[in-house]
Amino acid sequence: MPRGACVGLLISLLLPLAGCQTTKAPAPQTPRDPVPGYEVVAGAYNARTGRLKRLWARSTVRFSARDENGKRVNEQGEGYLQIVLPDQMLLSIGAYVDRMYLYLGCDARRYWWINTLEDGQEFALVGAMDKATRETSARLGMPVHPLDLLELIGITGLPEGRGVTSWSDDGRRVRIDAPARWGTRRIEVNPVTFEPERIELLDESGRLVARAELSAHQNVRADGGGVPPTLASRVVIDMPALEAEVILDIREGENSARRPKPQVFDFDLLVRTLRVKEIRSVDERAAGEVPPGSTP
Repeated sequence: MPRGACVGLLISLLLPLAGCQTTKAPAPQTPRDPVPGYEVVAGAYNARTGRLKRLWARSTVRFSARDENGKRVNEQGEGYLQIVLPDQMLLSIGAYVDRMYLYLGCDARRYWWINTLEDGQEFALVGAMDKATRETSARLGMPVHPLDLLELIGITGLPEGRGVTSWSDDGRRVRIDAPARWGTRRIEVNPVTFEPERIELLDESGRLVARAELSAHQNVRADGGGVPPTLASRVVIDMPALEAEVILDIREGENSARRPKPQVFDFDLLVRTLRVKEIRSVDERAAGEVPPGSTP
């Protein structure tokens, strides 16, 4: 994968979501049945997410965006998505599954982006989770909270008693509005399966920040038997402010104690193992401690 393409891929992922496709929306309908109450919908939704506390999966990431010259760029990377709820995540991307170049991750304390594309020029951007703001996240190209990628792929639960329900504009899905870390999380679910089909993050003024379209839900292999959790195997993520789109295909997902391994979420171990030459703090930059020219 060329250097510029890989860097573009990571930036697009770290947004974590890019551009918006324009399609003609169906005419709004008025459902005959009353909308299910929030507690009913949240209970059914959380019954599904509650069975998915850990995830290891292979992933393919495709993106389309415009470069600095206005030219449309389309690229693809292979990698792994690894999650342990509530706050550990690592998305690794490379040209092949056995050679990773880019790492987007977080734990309870920190969030980071590691670039190992060029030998001898490896660097990492890192921020403290308890200091995360829209301003600091934006320095990594992220218009949302560092943990909001977990929200957008539909594996986190809804808060108890803190939301409202309505029918979607087309009358085919149940819409839930609930508080997010910053602003509002809006989820539209299938009224029969309660699986998420659209997830949006809105800012404090109600403006759309990020949207994910979720489809092709599949069972995730799980330890212990019982009803397996489900997960969207395709997530199309958009950010309306940019002409870009990221498609995340998730496959071979499993929910087990075998993996992910704890060390994949250890930032200090990662930078040592990957021989990262330079670590830049987005928090220090906010305080004026990092020279402006140091930003990639």
